[in-house]
Amino acid sequence: MIFFLNVITNFQSISQNCNCDVKISKANYFDPTNLPVKPGQTVCITAGDYTEMRFTNIKGTASQPIKIINCGGRVNIAGYNVGVLFSDCNYIQFLGSGESRIQEGFGISSTANASMGIKIEGTSSDIEVANTEISHVGFAGIMVKSDPFCDQSNWEGNFAMFNILIHHNYIHDTGSEGMYIGSSFWNEGQEITCDGSKVLAWPHLIYGLEIHHNKVQRTAAEGIQYACAPDAKVHHNELQHTGYNPFSVYQVNGIQIGGGAGGDCYNNVIHDVNGTGIIMLGGLGNQQVYNNLIYNVGGNGIFSDTRPRSAENTYVRIMNNSIINTKGESIKLYSNIQLYEVYNNLLLKTPTNQYIKTYSTVRNTVSNNFTNNSIDNAKLQYSNDDNYKPRLSSPLVNAGKDLAYLNIRTDLTDTLRPIGGAYDIGCYEYTGNWTVDDFVPVQELPTYPNPCSSILFVRLPAVNQFFNLKIFDGLGRLVQAQENMIAENNLLPIDMSDLPPNLYLISVIPTTGNTNITPIYQGKVLKIP
Repeated sequence: MIFFLNVITNFQSISQNCNCDVKISKANYFDPTNLPVKPGQTVCITAGDYTEMRFTNIKGTASQPIKIINCGGRVNIAGYNVGVLFSDCNYIQFLGSGESRIQEGFGISSTANASMGIKIEGTSSDIEVANTEISHVGFAGIMVKSDPFCDQSNWEGNFAMFNILIHHNYIHDTGSEGMYIGSSFWNEGQEITCDGSKVLAWPHLIYGLEIHHNKVQRTAAEGIQYACAPDAKVHHNELQHTGYNPFSVYQVNGIQIGGGAGGDCYNNVIHDVNGTGIIMLGGLGNQQVYNNLIYNVGGNGIFSDTRPRSAENTYVRIMNNSIINTKGESIKLYSNIQLYEVYNNLLLKTPTNQYIKTYSTVRNTVSNNFTNNSIDNAKLQYSNDDNYKPRLSSPLVNAGKDLAYLNIRTDLTDTLRPIGGAYDIGCYEYTGNWTVDDFVPVQELPTYPNPCSSILFVRLPAVNQFFNLKIFDGLGRLVQAQENMIAENNLLPIDMSDLPPNLYLISVIPTTGNTNITPIYQGKVLKIP
């Protein structure tokens, strides 16, 4: 059998097309005996159709990882129990980026009921998976974990995976989770049978887990489920239509953060999912969830609770998320042992009329959130293809808590925060034209004297007497704001004497009437010494 497998595997030293050291043109179960690849070398899989591929004991080094890429076009791998398996492998980069013209150079599927697209197991560590399409698998698209051995060699404290990096993949139409990363048994242990006896085993941790820029659609259970990852970073993923046909009634969510997990979950877009957008169950704490856009979900927007072994007096920070149109509460917090901080969240439209639900025993600090049961009152650009960015006139603009001390410096689109002088509420920072609100008519504001050295007068219509004033500098930063100013004889005096010389935008809004139809009055003035 070994001879037969060696025969059907074709290797070619130094490919002229893809800068490869080793070339594969037929499927096989690969190990060092039939895949003589060295650290730092590149393995190319020639474009075409393949059956299941398994890699065992293939090892690069930290400074010289082994690359496995597609060459000459797309590689399609259709397995039975698994599409691609990595067992006891280290420092491997599985990259479907061998051809720049193809976004996902690997296409993987598998047909058995409990099959995986990609499985990483055993003592594997330091593995990267990128630019791969995984679809139509019986169970999980990507599974990363090592089930406990009876000899305890891979139990928590004896073994850990490191630096699992999963990015820029397209995962869809799976029989369970899109990604199943880490064991589900960290909180209470996993019962296994050893020498005929039941033993309670403790699964290993994963340090340095990062999942980013993946698209996950139409998964029967959660889109992304990760656990046993104390310092995970999960960001810039899009999840849609997850939990449509779960094997368990509660596994219907967008992202599930499970036992033994911590770190940051941010800049994800989660929408049209069957359950909760982001659910945290039994994590370690010291978790930050921010800049996520969650809308049209069948459960809560964000839910958090603890389980056995969760760490006491750790923080869970929920900040600058936009959660819109949920069937349950926008945010539900149940842990009695952790400390919740809830800042700058936009929470709109829930039939329960409960935007942040907790018990009296739950310790929480809540501030600078905007809640309303009407999307219109937030003055968003949602009419344009689910565009939930704020307008200039939105009450979200410059209304957030300063989070610079937490080093949160960008929004969902990686735009720097703050722009207008203060953080905006929600996952988006306003980036539009500070002189024109596309949704509100703007009329020119007569001002004099212009240039001005001290007192500026603006002329306003006689139908209104009270006005709100905002002054922005040339960089769009808010430098002065006053409410309910009185205009006498249609003139509004503004004291500019404390402002340094600069070009300023003056924005005046009547305090009465509907600002969707009542114009904002704006004009520019040059302040001189």
